[in-house]
Amino acid sequence: MKKGSNIESSPSPFREEEDVFYKVVRLKTGEAILCSMSTNVTSSASESHFTMHYPVQAILSKQMTKGDNVVGEMFNLRPWVGLSNSPEFMIPSDIVLTVGDMKSPVKKQYIEYLNETRLAEHILEKEEEDEKMNKAIYHLLSQVNGGRKVHIINMDDDE
Repeated sequence: MKKGSNIESSPSPFREEEDVFYKVVRLKTGEAILCSMSTNVTSSASESHFTMHYPVQAILSKQMTKGDNVVGEMFNLRPWVGLSNSPEFMIPSDIVLTVGDMKSPVKKQYIEYLNETRLAEHILEKEEEDEKMNKAIYHLLSQVNGGRKVHIINMDDDE
């Protein structure tokens, strides 16, 4: 991503931008990866490696057919490397079969997916921060209160 880009600046940052190129990368393993790139890569022959931002694997879940012809496909999206929170991955070009631009409806789904998953991560981070703050407040109040039992009531919960 270009410096100064808003891509990582807020919990729901993903949107179409002129300096971001949305690509489908087909690996030789058969995996279809949706990602963004900061350069408009059009061929794997001219590159020694690729830097993929926010890679998401598209997994075919259903094909719609009319007679013998495939007329549509449905895909499930999931993080490409689910055990990492890194937004950027570099892969050697010799494992890439082809690279192409995303279709407009796929790009829209990709951006929505990133927004939803990024928002979910932000909510979990906020809950962890709140829990740490509550423990710190409890500890402080226990010291001030002479060791007597302290109850903290969260006024933000709707329950």
